[in-house]
Amino acid sequence: MRSFPDTSRSRAAARPQVGVQRGFQAGNGQQVGPGGTGQDVGDGLPVHPGVHGEAVGADIALAHGGGEAAGEGLGDTGAMMLGQGRVGPRAGKDEGARGERARGVSGHAGQCPAPGSAGSAPPESANPLACEWISDLPAGVCSWRSAISRYIGNYTPRPAPRAWERVAPLVRAAVKQADPLLPYTARELLGPLAKLALFADAEGMSAATEVWLSKELIERFVQVGCPAASEATRGNYRSRLLRLREAVIGPDLVTGRPVKLSASAASRPYTSAETAALWAWALAQPTAELRHGCQVLLALGFGCGLDSPEVVPLRAHDVRAAEGGAVAVNVRGRRARLILCRCHWEAVLAKAAREATVPGTASCLFRPRSQARAKNTVTNFLARTAKDPACPPLVQGRARATWLVGLIDEGVRLPVIVAAAGVDTLHALSRIMPFVRPVPTPEAGSQLRGEAP
Repeated sequence: MRSFPDTSRSRAAARPQVGVQRGFQAGNGQQVGPGGTGQDVGDGLPVHPGVHGEAVGADIALAHGGGEAAGEGLGDTGAMMLGQGRVGPRAGKDEGARGERARGVSGHAGQCPAPGSAGSAPPESANPLACEWISDLPAGVCSWRSAISRYIGNYTPRPAPRAWERVAPLVRAAVKQADPLLPYTARELLGPLAKLALFADAEGMSAATEVWLSKELIERFVQVGCPAASEATRGNYRSRLLRLREAVIGPDLVTGRPVKLSASAASRPYTSAETAALWAWALAQPTAELRHGCQVLLALGFGCGLDSPEVVPLRAHDVRAAEGGAVAVNVRGRRARLILCRCHWEAVLAKAAREATVPGTASCLFRPRSQARAKNTVTNFLARTAKDPACPPLVQGRARATWLVGLIDEGVRLPVIVAAAGVDTLHALSRIMPFVRPVPTPEAGSQLRGEAP
């Protein structure tokens, strides 16, 4: 909070009373010129050179719109000292002149009529951001918090549908409650919440903050409630509404937000030594069924990059071997595609497909003697295998990550990797990028320059 000393009494005889300024309005600079002490210029207000060259009210301004204060003078209490004898009511005996001028300025942002004067109650058309006087504050002090509260209380969307009268009180109350708790301005919160409330009203939902700010309704509003908005705008709406939900309703967890965790360890690829240990572990299983199942998982994970949900529905006839030795796998499910197995695992996969084939039936490639197919089929099978303390456990996600890192390290082009992995964007590859082999500086320079290898 910044205040200015009251020097009106010592200089009362040297210059006329200034009273209340009519507004902070920018001019075009064409009528600016020197003037003598007490000379009336512009709108008839007297001009005084000040003391030691100080500018009258130079450090005080209020931003017109947006609910933000410009310049200096704001304190932690949300109040602004407009200066005794500088901007605002002057300490003088001419109460009539002060009231007369205050009546003409109450509609401008940044002018604060004196408490108790004729202009202290602005008309309905007054700017909602105009400061309001508080009776228990010193003369010349206005509350910025009350200005924001008044802006929220007077907010109405343009154009305002008839349904706005039904939802307006709750919309304004929710933003008033959340305003001190969020980094967004009141204007940034009022717009999206008003649109959401009107959308819910049109859908026939009850007028309740808990209903509006439910995650399900926010998602539906973002998808179908604002079709004319761009994707970026709808993303902003969702972010603000979710933060508003946390401030008004509270977080989903009573103890606060969920703890941020790093990327899953399943994305860490196996080393060459660990891959060799897993192959030895598969060959050392006590039964033929366990050995066959482990070899199928290794061949499909390290050779084709298939995860557990893609392994379970495969049939033996989905694996086809070509004359040249290439082995293709017809992947089923949501990410259906045709993929070629890595050459090191071709023989293993081809042999496993021959062993699983039963003439006249569409036998499964993995566990062909079991008819049960579920999401936990692979997990249940691995739980039955013999464990080796010197061998890491087999995780299909890690085997897939090893396959992806190998393709990237060998320089396979990104469109080929994306298509073979069954993903739509490169975002799915971000978790494995920390494990990709770094490129030496000379080689990176040659690639960037486009030199021939």
